[in-house]
Amino acid sequence: MTTEVEAAARGPQPAPPIPLSLFAFALFYGGMVCIAGVLGNKQVALGPLAVEAGIFAFLLLVVTFLPFPTAVLAEYIDTPQANVAVMLYAGVSVVLNVAFTLWWVAMFYPARLLRATVTRPAIRRATVQMMFGSVVYVGATAAAYWFPLSALAFVFGVQLLWVVVASDADER
Repeated sequence: MTTEVEAAARGPQPAPPIPLSLFAFALFYGGMVCIAGVLGNKQVALGPLAVEAGIFAFLLLVVTFLPFPTAVLAEYIDTPQANVAVMLYAGVSVVLNVAFTLWWVAMFYPARLLRATVTRPAIRRATVQMMFGSVVYVGATAAAYWFPLSALAFVFGVQLLWVVVASDADER
């Protein structure tokens, strides 16, 4: 075991290289954003789908980024740094929920992209559920500093609620 004096005598250590998976993520996502920009630019000529193309790239970023905080959570959940890992995971869940809400709102402007059979009460119910999820995720992110396992249970509870609500909507 080295002491702090021995470590200081060796001098500064080089920073660890960027993990290959993170480099690949940045490279491929950068390419996808370029493609989404080109598609969005072409869709301006076609009509109202240009707004959705930009939001789709952001939603894709958050969804494809989700394995990284999940790996951090798995590595640090049983350590004293569990609160930071849960805060990161819950924070990414907040961003994902906000991205999905933006995508949902883009379905109505500048033109309605939903089927005509979707009723206003169903739209209102879905919007309220998304807002409720955002509030719970933000609360779980804040509570994770003091109660990491409870906050993680709330995040998983909301995710389970999404599954139940989606299966209930499929039955109707």
